[in-house]
Amino acid sequence: NIGSQLVTLTVTDLAGNSSTCISTVVVGPTVTANAGPNITQNGKTFTMAATLGANETGTWSVVSPSGFALSNIANVSSPTTTVTVNAPNTPITLLWTVTNTSSGCSASSQVVLTRTANVLSVKAFLAGPLNGSLMNDNLRSLGVIPTTSPYGDGATTSSSVFTVTGNNAIVDWVQVQLRSSSSSVVASISALIQRDGDIVGVDGVSPLELSVPDGNYYVDVLHRNHLGVMTSSTRSLSNGTGSSVNFTSSATSTYGANAQKLIGSVTAMYAGDASGDKQVKYAGTGSDNFTILAAIILGAPGNNQSSVLSGVYNNADVNMDGVVRYAGTGTDRFVILGTVISNGGNASTVIVQQF
Repeated sequence: NIGSQLVTLTVTDLAGNSSTCISTVVVGPTVTANAGPNITQNGKTFTMAATLGANETGTWSVVSPSGFALSNIANVSSPTTTVTVNAPNTPITLLWTVTNTSSGCSASSQVVLTRTANVLSVKAFLAGPLNGSLMNDNLRSLGVIPTTSPYGDGATTSSSVFTVTGNNAIVDWVQVQLRSSSSSVVASISALIQRDGDIVGVDGVSPLELSVPDGNYYVDVLHRNHLGVMTSSTRSLSNGTGSSVNFTSSATSTYGANAQKLIGSVTAMYAGDASGDKQVKYAGTGSDNFTILAAIILGAPGNNQSSVLSGVYNNADVNMDGVVRYAGTGTDRFVILGTVISNGGNASTVIVQQF
C-alpha cells in the first residue's frame, strides 16, 4: 500500500538471542517517465510530448551531442516545451527525468530529435570583382552591403557577418534556386558569397538548406548585375545526403552555350547586367552603358559623364568596387566591353543569360 507503514524486524541468533527493531517505511507511488516519441522533421522548432503526473516535477537535460546547448530548450521544466535544432541531419538525444515530490523517487526516459534538410554546397565566381583566385570585397570593406537581401524575400543577416576578413569575407548577396525544369522554380533562397566563391547561408558560414522534397533539381545562381548560371542537368538532393555544385570549374557542365566567362583556369559569371534585363549589352538602345551613365547623371545635381558615385551599393557598379564610373580609367563600361568581346565578339555583341 502507498503511504507510511510500520515495519517490525526481529533478528535471532543461533543461541536464541533476539533483537527487534520497529521502523516507519514510506512507500511512494510508482514513477514512470515518458519523454514522448522520437521526432524527425524538416523545421527547426520541435514541440515535445513528454508526460508529467500529479505531484511530479520534470527536467530536460542533454545526452548528446555534447555541443548542444541547454539554452536551445525553451523551458527545461515543461513536458511540452519547444526545442530549437539548428544543425541538420544531426540527431539530438534529450533526457526527461521525472521526480515524485513526496517520495523523491525518480525515473528517466530518452527522446531523439532529428532535423532533416537538403543541404547544398555551391561555389561560383562573379567576374566583376574577380582578381586571380579570389574576388575583391570592396563593398564589404566600405560597409555598403545591406543586411537585408536585395532579392525581395526578406532574408536578413547581421552586420557582424561583414566583419570577417580573408578568404571567407563576404563579397555580396546572391540568390540560389532549385528548378524542376529550366523554366520552373521550386525553391529560392538568398545567400552570401565569399571571396573564395563559397556560397553560404545568412550566418556567413553554414551551407545552404532548402526545404524541398527529395528529388532531382537544376541548380542556378543569380546576381543583381551578373548573368545567372545553371547546371546543364539535374542534381540529386535527399535528406541526410549533401550535394555540391562548383560553377568555378570549367569541368562543370552548364545550361546553354558559353554560359560563363573563362578567366585563366576558372569560369565566372558574366559581369555587366547593370539594367537587370538578363543580358549584357555595350552598344545600342537599352545598353548597360546607358544604365551606368544614367545612374551617374541622376546621382546628384550637376553631375555629368565625368562624375563618379563613390562608396555606393549600386547595380551600375558592375566591377563591384563601390564606385560607379563612366569616363576615365577603371570605368564600369570597360567591364561591359570586356564581357561582350570575351568569346570572340565585338562591341555590338550581346551576351544573353541562357535560361
